[in-house]
Amino acid sequence: MLKPGISILITLAVPTFGSSQAGTKPAKELIEVRAVVTDRQGKPVDGLAADDFLLKEDTFQPALESFSIGKVESDPGRQPSLKMEPVTGTGSAASRNTAAPASPRAVVLMVDTPGISPGGMESVRAALLRFVDEQLTHQDLVALMTTAGKPGVTGEFAGDRTGLRDGIRKLRSGRARTESFLTPALCGKVSRRDPEAVRLATRIIEAEEYTAGSVVMGGGGDTQIEAASKCMMLLLETATRRRAVTSSIRAATGRLAAVAGQRIIALFSEGFSMIAPGGEFAIADVRPAMSAAARSGVMIYCFDATVVLDTKPIDMGNLHLSSEMNNAVRDLQHGIALLANQTGGEAFFSVDSLGNCLQKMLDDNRIYYRFAYSPPEARAPQAYRSITVSVKNHPEYRVRAQKGYVFADLRRSR
Repeated sequence: MLKPGISILITLAVPTFGSSQAGTKPAKELIEVRAVVTDRQGKPVDGLAADDFLLKEDTFQPALESFSIGKVESDPGRQPSLKMEPVTGTGSAASRNTAAPASPRAVVLMVDTPGISPGGMESVRAALLRFVDEQLTHQDLVALMTTAGKPGVTGEFAGDRTGLRDGIRKLRSGRARTESFLTPALCGKVSRRDPEAVRLATRIIEAEEYTAGSVVMGGGGDTQIEAASKCMMLLLETATRRRAVTSSIRAATGRLAAVAGQRIIALFSEGFSMIAPGGEFAIADVRPAMSAAARSGVMIYCFDATVVLDTKPIDMGNLHLSSEMNNAVRDLQHGIALLANQTGGEAFFSVDSLGNCLQKMLDDNRIYYRFAYSPPEARAPQAYRSITVSVKNHPEYRVRAQKGYVFADLRRSR
């Protein structure tokens, strides 16, 4: 049971969370959408009612099962307030609000330890310690998780912030940093048999001496086959890491689904590639995580922990190495940007301003609106369902909310 104040969960391995307690009937399947509304100046908009919003799933306007306004007070000594506004079956709001139990803001700090270099991890640890000491309120519920399971060190600590600080200090990079110009973005082109990409990958392999003792170094083998083989290995490793991140997010979403307040995942990572082993866009790997976030009203904020390092230049003649390295950076950023954009969060790409970005995340979610509705029957379970939320007669307002889901993903996650 969550106690007043800060309840801290420190989990250094990703757990599996149940969806219901023993002896209870399965809850009605609902889609929970949590929207943050800001004005032209970026300030949260307060006081909107259910009738002020237009919510659609594709072209369908569902009847709301419930609507509420959540507020996290800036004074850490006060409890947050949550106003619940009952709605009728037609989706029109009742004219009065009724009191509801206080609802805090819940944040899962998700650290992608295998995907952060030692230098990046140092910046993340420092930023998180400042976040705990200076930015969190006493109303916030906090969980610390990593994307790598470490048997024997899992545990939960509840009460004061001492356990949370200790958990942050114990975070370590799981990556043996090896700078290479052979990237998933380039390997994706090799998988698609792009001739220039194959030539560049072969030159990189030779220059970086990845193939010592292999056919390339011997000079008598097929260098294109060697490049394709190494690229396939790299893309398979990339797919494993991408799935580990998204599986961790789904586990965190399961934990957040039990909390009544605003639900946020703050992911710290150096990004992950969206290139599948065949060279195609790997949307199928991240889609279940986005669907789970849409169902549970979870916003994902992503913080790029990349520290720019000097790399030894390699002379590639007239091949476009600089262009490919820029593609590689965009590829790594694309994965975390996609998670944030599709769940109503935001992605930040400056490791030097992590503290400011974390504060913005809290400020943006001081006031939020919650909608719950039953999804229409799935005629095409594998089809993507778009969710749009807008404020009537206020085109100048910016509304950030979950953007959609796939019905079949919800069934598999139960």
